Amino acid sequence: MFKKKISVVLLCFCLLSITTACSMKQIMTISKGPNSNILYKTDESKGIKYTISTNKMIDTYIIASALYMDFNSNTLMPNVENHPIYKEAKEFFSPYKNHDFLKNFNKYVYNGDINGDAIGVLLSYSGTPSLEKICEVDKKYRKYIFKDDKEIELFIKGLRSFYNDTKANEFFKNKAFSNNVKKYIEENIKESKLIELIKSMEEYLNTKDKYFGDLPIEYETVLTIYRPSMASFYSYKTKSTNKIVSFQSPNDISRNPYKLDIRNMVENVIHEYIHSYINEPIYNITISKCKDISKYYTKIINDNMYSNMPLYRQLDEYIVRAIEGRIYAHKFDEEYTFDKLLNKEIKFGGFNRLGEIYELLKIYEKENENKTIDDFLPQLVEKLARRVD
Repeated sequence: MFKKKISVVLLCFCLLSITTACSMKQIMTISKGPNSNILYKTDESKGIKYTISTNKMIDTYIIASALYMDFNSNTLMPNVENHPIYKEAKEFFSPYKNHDFLKNFNKYVYNGDINGDAIGVLLSYSGTPSLEKICEVDKKYRKYIFKDDKEIELFIKGLRSFYNDTKANEFFKNKAFSNNVKKYIEENIKESKLIELIKSMEEYLNTKDKYFGDLPIEYETVLTIYRPSMASFYSYKTKSTNKIVSFQSPNDISRNPYKLDIRNMVENVIHEYIHSYINEPIYNITISKCKDISKYYTKIINDNMYSNMPLYRQLDEYIVRAIEGRIYAHKFDEEYTFDKLLNKEIKFGGFNRLGEIYELLKIYEKENENKTIDDFLPQLVEKLARRVD
């Protein structure tokens, strides 16, 4: 009888263990979320939730865009014949040049590049072939071609069909390149001080609660090699969290997909995250204060890439660089900051007055220890935008 009881107890224990193991497996699967292509993830104890991932549905959209432009873009897979991974993509997808998804595709590209709003849409869907909806598409990305739900559905349906019909899963099967990127990041991310820089950014700006409320923030970097040396920022809200995303490449400025550069990648991460905090207040200040073009400049950056932007966008590009410089100076030192970040922008980027704005921030820090960056933005906008001629 005693042996029988032991057997029953052991059986129950085994069943419980199996059930627990299955439950844990489900939890682990769920925790991966919609995108299982995780290259790096912070430990919860770090205080900052940060993930680096890839997204093959976004990559498929980029490749489709390059295909639509006959692989003749200076931004998407540039110099395609010089890089085996781009040549492979060209050979694999070229037979599908006449796919239905590419008909009327002009609205999904812009000036030889992808349509930025399309990335905003795709971030609200899973990074898997099913393209399951995660959350509502943020209104920021619904001002133009994606105004109507039908347009979003048409785009998602078309991309899903393109992925399946081209058998893109076969193309993305080779994980060698992404494994190399993952290994490179794991080996270099600690020395880059990325997580410390994100913390310093939050402390320096001091506006996290103001703009993101009680919901926690999850930072993410979505990497692609098919749009090298480029970076953009995105943000959206789910039921449980605020997501702040940098969408960028892991490459250096040479636009070679094989040349990885952790320092350049981290600079872009911090740069794009700062945009997510300060762009809206700068926009509001500019449209309310800088209307009179007899008193305010319309062009403040001496570079064609930025000079055609509206004034508020030129202002945020200027101020982001100055803030990033101050954050780096606190974490490293001024010599490093000017050598690695600011001098190239002043000498070659068209940001002639960047050193001046950097020094203004330095003075502001000493005089206003407990204030937020928003308290100083009106003065920075006024300093940069008001005419002195």
